[in-house]
Amino acid sequence: MLAKQGIEQTKFKLRRFLSTLETRLYAPVGTVDTRFCQTALQHQMPDDAQFGPMPEDGRWGGEGAYGWFKGAFTVPVALDGQALYLYPKTKFYEAMLWLDGEPHGIYTPKEPPNMTGRHFAGCVTTRAKAGETLELTLECYAFHDMPGTMPFTELSLKDYTYPTGPMDVCTRDEEIAAFLYDLETLLELADALDETSFRRAEVENALYDAHLKLRYDPDACTDEAFRNALRGARPLLKEQLDKRNAGTTAFVGLTGHSHMDTAWLWTIAETKKKCARTFANQLNLMAQYPEYRFVQSSAYHADIIRRHYPGLFRRIGEAVRGGRWEPNGGVWVECDCNLTGGEYMIRQF
Repeated sequence: MLAKQGIEQTKFKLRRFLSTLETRLYAPVGTVDTRFCQTALQHQMPDDAQFGPMPEDGRWGGEGAYGWFKGAFTVPVALDGQALYLYPKTKFYEAMLWLDGEPHGIYTPKEPPNMTGRHFAGCVTTRAKAGETLELTLECYAFHDMPGTMPFTELSLKDYTYPTGPMDVCTRDEEIAAFLYDLETLLELADALDETSFRRAEVENALYDAHLKLRYDPDACTDEAFRNALRGARPLLKEQLDKRNAGTTAFVGLTGHSHMDTAWLWTIAETKKKCARTFANQLNLMAQYPEYRFVQSSAYHADIIRRHYPGLFRRIGEAVRGGRWEPNGGVWVECDCNLTGGEYMIRQF
């Protein structure tokens, strides 16, 4: 096993390398010309007549405002059969993509204040068809003040306006994506394992060996040399990720789930929006990953979708019937069990 200081320095370099890989994930293949409108909260897309030119000052927003950016992209022959992604350069707190008039996926920014996950670009279609026109609308939320959340702190962005920008249609570099996710997973595994475990030592040694093969600066070498370095390092990562526990160890499965706070950092009205963004994104993930499953645990949130997003509700029903979406739990909302009482619990069930 390597000396602790040395391996920590190596892992620091590898984490920084993740950022380098992230900048090379998506390659633009087209830009969507967008029209704009701004509304208060509503659960359906604005009428086409409400859309007009982009803001002249290059900014949109205001506390509680929703900005809608609408355009279309016709798939050229060169992109037939490929997976396409939408990478908006407009800034926002949180957003939802509508594809052909239906909720399709969630977006969060690449930088603070709401940098969560890798949702700055989203899959539009896993298999594009030449000549097909994709109607793309990005619904962006500017956020809101939330006083007394902790209860002696106040969450405020001070400025609820954002710069506008283009919406790029991209392809994803699958070789870089595969290496990025493998490396990220193995780095997280190394940190999660006990410091004295043999397994952690194995993982850290593999990370060090991979580090020796990588080209950290893609601008200082040819693309082929950079990719050859990834190809040389990836088997070291795969060897560790392919290992399994012994036959006597219990099986642990991972299933997607999102705990939806019904009214905490946002109003119930905004909860309806968050449910639509989150649940539409689960169906998008299922289209990309056939093995993916999701557990949805509050009946109230399903009822929100039934009442406000009937098209999305029908698609969820199809996923339920296909065994990929499990309505689970048995409570109206996921209830607080820290400060509770018998009648309160009974009412939830």
